Amino acid sequence: MKYPLDIHTHQSSALPLESIVNIRFPESFCFEPGCYYSVGIHPWDVCLFKDASPDWALFEELAAHPQVLAIGECGIDKLVHRDYLTLQETLFSTQVRMAHRLQKPLLIHNVRGTDIVQRMLRSGAFTQPWVLHGFRGNASLAAQWVGLGAYLSFGAHYNEEALCQTPMNRLLVETDDSTLGIEEIYRRVALSRQMSLDALMARVQQNIQDVFFNRQEL
Repeated sequence: MKYPLDIHTHQSSALPLESIVNIRFPESFCFEPGCYYSVGIHPWDVCLFKDASPDWALFEELAAHPQVLAIGECGIDKLVHRDYLTLQETLFSTQVRMAHRLQKPLLIHNVRGTDIVQRMLRSGAFTQPWVLHGFRGNASLAAQWVGLGAYLSFGAHYNEEALCQTPMNRLLVETDDSTLGIEEIYRRVALSRQMSLDALMARVQQNIQDVFFNRQEL
């Protein structure tokens, strides 16, 4: 079976089976045959729900669809909507619990919210994989996350030392909102890791299988 190479993109034109396309709930969309998706409430969208709760029944209906491989991106961003940080945490916590219930991995957006996100992860109540998407932190922070069992996904911009010290069985690759193609990002990561492109892609494909495909039948 061929697994997607790009675990997180906002490019809806991404080729089927090659990418996991992110949908920011509550945007309505149709599932295209042969495509993979993630769905989540982004912390940037918190103000949409300051007066009324999300339609969690609809959210779960979408999240449970077999073409949806992950919940997210969701998480904490302390640089936006600081007056609604408690609401950010509430929305994130609900998505964490839903991901646990559905046994689907989480794609996490984390900007200066490490204390909150790690507190949830340290609680030990959740068994699904956690993926820190678009990871740009330093090597020390990368080691913290890996020590907690998280996966780190690297895109067009990253801390090279953190990338090189991330264990190969915890490494993923994405385009996010970059205009660079996924193949170019793999080439850059392979060059930074001083390994062949084929070896990198084979290892990441195994990680993608472990994270996104071993817990559900598609």
